[in-house]
Amino acid sequence: MKKFKLCFDKNKEMDWLNEMSRQGWNLTKFGYGLYTFEPCTPGEYVYDCDLKDKGFSISPDYRSILESQNIQVIPSGGFWFLVRRKTSDGPLQLYTDDQSRLEQ
Repeated sequence: MKKFKLCFDKNKEMDWLNEMSRQGWNLTKFGYGLYTFEPCTPGEYVYDCDLKDKGFSISPDYRSILESQNIQVIPSGGFWFLVRRKTSDGPLQLYTDDQSRLEQ
């Protein structure tokens, strides 16, 4: 299933993606407002987003850190990227301290 949606508030976008997951839809691809979903077990994944650390790409070091925490990068374009992790692996929180969250 494909959906077009423009989000200008990352928190609202994450709420929407996590609600889609609770309804049984897994995000597989994202680019410039076009979201591609496939069916999944309801609530199977939790989502978050971040800025790419190399402009339009993610450095191998950052990608390795994410993968070591069972966080999957979802293919996307632009400066932002989306990530997901199986709910069974625990909460997904890229930034744990207040200062980092504010900077992000």
